[in-house]
Amino acid sequence: MLKRWSIACTMLLCWLVCDVKAQVPNVNGEVRSVVVHNNTLIFGGNFQSVEQFTGNAALVTTTAFFPRDFAVVNPVPIANGAVNAAVPDGVGGFFLGGNFSNVDGTVLNNLAHVDDNGNVTTSWLPNPNGPVNALALNGNTLYVGGNFTQLQPPGQTATALNNAAALDVQNLASVSIAGWNPNVNGLVNTLVLNAGAGVIYIGGAFTQVGNAAHPNIAQVNLTTGAIGANWRAPIPSAQVRAIAIDGNNLFIGGDFQQIGTNTRNFMAKLDNRGRLKGWSKNFGAAVYAVVIDGNNLFAGGAFLTVGAKTRHRLVKISKGSDATTKSWNPGANGLVRTLALNGATLLVGGDFTTLSGAARNRAGRVGTANSSSAADAWNPNLSAAAHCIVVDGTDVLLGGAFNSLAVAHTNIGAVNLTSGFLDPDWNHNVNSTIRSMVLGGNITDRKLVAGGNFTLVNGIIRQRLCRFDADDATLEGWNPRANGQVNVVALSSATGINASVYIGGDFSVITQGVTNFPRNRAASVDLSTGNVQSWNPDINNSVHAICRIGQFVYVGGAFSRVNVSSTNTARSLVAQFEATNGIVSAGWDARAQTGLNKAVLAIEPSPGGTVLLGGDFDGFFVGGTATSRRFIGQVTQATGALSNWTAGDDPNLLGASNVVRDIQSIGGNEVLIAGDFTLVGDDAAGRIARLDASVNGDNVLALTTNVNNGDVFSLAVNGNDLCFGGTFSSVNGETQDRLACDPAVLPKPAVFPSAMTGASERKMLFLSPAHPNPASAQTELSFMLAEDAEAEAALIDLRGALQFLVFRGRCRAGVPVPLHLSLNNLPAGVYLLRLSALGKQAASAIVVEP
Repeated sequence: MLKRWSIACTMLLCWLVCDVKAQVPNVNGEVRSVVVHNNTLIFGGNFQSVEQFTGNAALVTTTAFFPRDFAVVNPVPIANGAVNAAVPDGVGGFFLGGNFSNVDGTVLNNLAHVDDNGNVTTSWLPNPNGPVNALALNGNTLYVGGNFTQLQPPGQTATALNNAAALDVQNLASVSIAGWNPNVNGLVNTLVLNAGAGVIYIGGAFTQVGNAAHPNIAQVNLTTGAIGANWRAPIPSAQVRAIAIDGNNLFIGGDFQQIGTNTRNFMAKLDNRGRLKGWSKNFGAAVYAVVIDGNNLFAGGAFLTVGAKTRHRLVKISKGSDATTKSWNPGANGLVRTLALNGATLLVGGDFTTLSGAARNRAGRVGTANSSSAADAWNPNLSAAAHCIVVDGTDVLLGGAFNSLAVAHTNIGAVNLTSGFLDPDWNHNVNSTIRSMVLGGNITDRKLVAGGNFTLVNGIIRQRLCRFDADDATLEGWNPRANGQVNVVALSSATGINASVYIGGDFSVITQGVTNFPRNRAASVDLSTGNVQSWNPDINNSVHAICRIGQFVYVGGAFSRVNVSSTNTARSLVAQFEATNGIVSAGWDARAQTGLNKAVLAIEPSPGGTVLLGGDFDGFFVGGTATSRRFIGQVTQATGALSNWTAGDDPNLLGASNVVRDIQSIGGNEVLIAGDFTLVGDDAAGRIARLDASVNGDNVLALTTNVNNGDVFSLAVNGNDLCFGGTFSSVNGETQDRLACDPAVLPKPAVFPSAMTGASERKMLFLSPAHPNPASAQTELSFMLAEDAEAEAALIDLRGALQFLVFRGRCRAGVPVPLHLSLNNLPAGVYLLRLSALGKQAASAIVVEP
């Protein structure tokens, strides 16, 4: 459960200036906690992989398969086809061909260029009117083959070109169509250059090239497009899918079973004039890909046998006249469409889900030596078929019908909310569940504290607690250790070396260095040093929620007793403690109804000096009488008395229809709640609801997010966008597994108070007077900014000495931020609430009476 680090934990909401443009990844296990930092959504839980959405093309490397932020083709949902071909441009970018109409948000058809940063070259839009299946680059000339009849760049007259074309790509500021026109009368599958000989080979499903009979394969001049002067027309009986050049010879594969009158089942060898050679292998089905490696060739396709030998879709054969089938035999359980050599390894792509007996979804890599055909660790894990694999140095361009690849992640990850791409710095190996995370520290040095079941992070001992640098994802040396599960981490109001991390769970000891500190289910440690502090509520059962408000810490869980070793005080599922020493507040006694598996799971401040409680309880006891408040209720901060507020206005369901797991304030009087409910009162609510916490009844506000098939555990707000994690499988009717960000679902106020339209100093920030003032125990005030920005509110005395930090976080423009101050421990006197934001300051005086 996510809790915030501010003393006014009401408002640490990570309001960021960002519009979500990309779909966040699917996750293959539950997401327990989410936070947003610098436009990055960090998520933790119990999962092993994350499905990175890439569109139909992804750039990975030969040493890893973590995708670069590159070439997002047809941003999901995919609607119009695949990437069939790619070729490096020589300076880090790629030309891409396929059956698409959009690349990274740019409308274009079937042929595109992306630079080395993955940016689409929007000035270069050839727009072939049909699919592109093959590309070949020779100097500044790009050869294109497919199933089109014309190219028509924007603003230009269409140029008739049947299934093959060439473009001058020396300058991509505009489209320059070359005069090369072989005029192929049918589908082109492959283009293979022999630049030294000045020719290019075309393979496909056609009968004529240049108005002459040349079925399924032809050699044409690179400059004129005319048929090669010495080319004799072989006659494959069906389409050619693959061509590999070996000196003066060609190896061709496809669907044919004859070349002229000669039997050649699915593969043949020709000389460079098109004459059939004696080399012959009897493949059992079509060959889709062929590559040459020294004295051998590798072939992939649909076959299960080669001659008398069993070879499932992959084979290695001597290219010499003996055509020996080698012992190399990795095998794939589905169609192999594409092959690419990389040193002593072979990259394989297609429709398969196992390669050499190992789970490899549509792409994998095997050794090329006869004794090394096992699949190695390279595993992009594609969601659908790979149609092309192109190696460019250490980069590998994958293209196909897929829209995502699954990246190995163990229990923590992060995604950029603009691009939708995973941050590789957050790919830590956490060996068990992360259950809670919180951001703390000062604005320039943010820390991410995580708690859960884990004992190792990247092989380093971290027993159920760890701390990362939130900016660069570095695991830090901070190392307090819990001997049992940590369910929640939350932060105090203090900054710098005085900050405290509150910890709740099922542990009984917190260890600092070699010293063990008895701490039953709740403790606090120093955010900077990890030193165990004296705060010790001593609770008899699980703790699930902690939130500090002013000088008190509110704790929720499944317990019935607190301060067990001293007063052994009865408290039913929730209690209020002094922030300094952990002593339970004697007069505060909110009693949630107990029972099997019932607990308070979420705590959040609410208007009028109240606290919202969420969980799986059925109600509260008031004066010994059970009062219905299903899964959510509101009590006073001062005494714990039940307020009149109910969620929804159905007298038969005062609350939610099922468990409430998280509560987040979003400005003004509004809160978001999340869990496993489908109703709040009699209003439909799909696991997330937006409520007015100041209005009793009829307080369910409009929210378009509808989550299906599972719980929501944790919420984070990013500008007007709502991010969340859990166990769900769809959002708003679309498949989305366990992690989501629903853009622009929260209203952004456009009306500013009159106080913000006056003098320039008041125009940028507004701070209300405190009420009541003078105050004795508590007071309230609020502030508002004219622009989205970081803000800090601190209570200081007249000498400028900090008493405590009230708020620190990012705020949305025009959204009131309520501040609730508990003043019980302050001496009588005059204090200032100082607001700092947008390079300016404002202050409001508060008089504290005895």
